[in-house]
Formats: sequence, structure tokens, C-alpha cells
Amino acid sequence: GYQQITLETNDDESFSGLLKAESAEDVTLLAADGQLHHLRKSSLKERRNSQVSLMPEGLHLVLTLQGFADLMAYLESLK
Repeated sequence: GYQQITLETNDDESFSGLLKAESAEDVTLLAADGQLHHLRKSSLKERRNSQVSLMPEGLHLVLTLQGFADLMAYLESLK
């Protein structure tokens, strides 16, 4: 549920985010900035899973061990 995907359109635009909804005709992505992108599948050239995590790089370095453990517990509770 937290795998980031990247969609490239026939117009060479790229959109990355979480897959929020998908139908036979449309895909909705939630970008990191909170913006929803509704795209027609017929306008897509490529769809791929990202190898990069949505969690910001180095986040664990600015949190205490307890804070990081709390964050992980919260994320696990969202399943």
C-alpha cells in the first residue's frame, strides 16, 4: 500500500506517488506534496514501481530511537 509508482504520459510528463484509486479507465496518484493526480490510462506511456522509498532519506538520523520506533509503530497500524 505504500509502494511509490511513477507514471509517464504520452506527453512525456512524469507523475510519482501512491496509488490511491484505479479503474479500468483512470489512475489516481497521491503525490508527496499531497496533490492528487487523476490520469486517464489511455494517456499513459509507461508505469513502473519506484525503487525509492517514500520515507525521506536520513529520517532516522533526526529522530531519537524511541521517536523512530513510534513512527514505525504508527505506520504499521495504518494497514
